Amino acid sequence: MGTSKASLMLEGETLLARTVRIVGSAVSRVVVASRVGRSLPELPGDVEIVHDRRGHEGPLAGLASGLGALALACAPGASPAPASLLTKGGLQGGSYLAGGAESGSGELSAPCDAAFVVPCDHPRLKVELVRRMIELLKDEPGVVIEHEGIVQPLVGVYRLTTKKLLDELLTSGERRAHVFVERCGARVISSEQLRNVDPQLESLRNVNDPDDLRRLGDSA
Repeated sequence: MGTSKASLMLEGETLLARTVRIVGSAVSRVVVASRVGRSLPELPGDVEIVHDRRGHEGPLAGLASGLGALALACAPGASPAPASLLTKGGLQGGSYLAGGAESGSGELSAPCDAAFVVPCDHPRLKVELVRRMIELLKDEPGVVIEHEGIVQPLVGVYRLTTKKLLDELLTSGERRAHVFVERCGARVISSEQLRNVDPQLESLRNVNDPDDLRRLGDSA
């Protein structure tokens, strides 16, 4: 697209800042995970930024960094931390976002034991969908969406304890997100189960090119 998706503008906000705002209203903590040297648009001062410790190893590396930061922030005795968002620059220039929450509650909470994950290039994300996904986690290690026959491993909720598996996969050279979903035993739900909170499933529409962004603006 010629520029980072995170910095693209829609309705007066960058896609990253927009997703931070939406996710931040449904979770207790937010962490932004970015590749070293990647420029990010301006974010609120209380958003924590961490960097991929494994370099150019794809979205799983960003997810591991974000889960690790949330795990530290949510550890017993940790000082209260602001809501946060996880972003990983990588796949097709996209950014991946997550925020900590208490599983099963669907509400803001601290400490947290799970993270909601979503790309920042989903600008029509609904906060109601975020909360519903957190509720659906229940006792599972994770919950992800299958939409139009394709599992979306980077739109879902994962327990912070799955970071151990992420580290093991990355150390072994495995970078495929769908392998992580399978190995961690995440529950896969149909996107149809989310129409009660997002009737048009707008939360799952992503931006791949300037025409996508223009159409999103036109549909507002």
